[in-house]
Amino acid sequence: MSELVDLIDEHDDVIGQATKDECHQKGLLHRSVFVFLFDREHRMILQKRSAKKAVRPNKITAAACGHVHTGEDVKEAAHRELQEELGIDAALRPSIRTMGPYDYDRELISLFVGETHLAPIPNVAEIEEIFYLTIDEIVAAIENDTLNFGDSFKKVFIEYLAANSGH
Repeated sequence: MSELVDLIDEHDDVIGQATKDECHQKGLLHRSVFVFLFDREHRMILQKRSAKKAVRPNKITAAACGHVHTGEDVKEAAHRELQEELGIDAALRPSIRTMGPYDYDRELISLFVGETHLAPIPNVAEIEEIFYLTIDEIVAAIENDTLNFGDSFKKVFIEYLAANSGH
């Protein structure tokens, strides 16, 4: 069964509830989270989504990402996704918020950023592979189209760089 999420308006006010699947099928605006997690060597931890995922299979994306459940706070959702997908937790700070790039998947994405010294334990139902890349390596891979990044990851990453140009 599909998870229940809050429907929101353009001001992030809750206007109802629907399943995650209904949101995707009908283009209903809802919340999601991304977690950019860095290791001690300042490399970003990325995941390749499982080929079995219904949405964006085999795409490379953030360390963790997912939907905010009904009544859940975005930061709670970020921590939950990190636990579910990588089996770890970390101190997270809020970063940017942006709208998802898909017409059919209207999401208000809240990005959280953190660092960890822990080794991820990927959830094999969710994740095919873990990558460790520097910011410069990710920029080069996006520019040269050498890795299969998801469109939402690329959008959030580019906006994160613009907001943190002193990184």
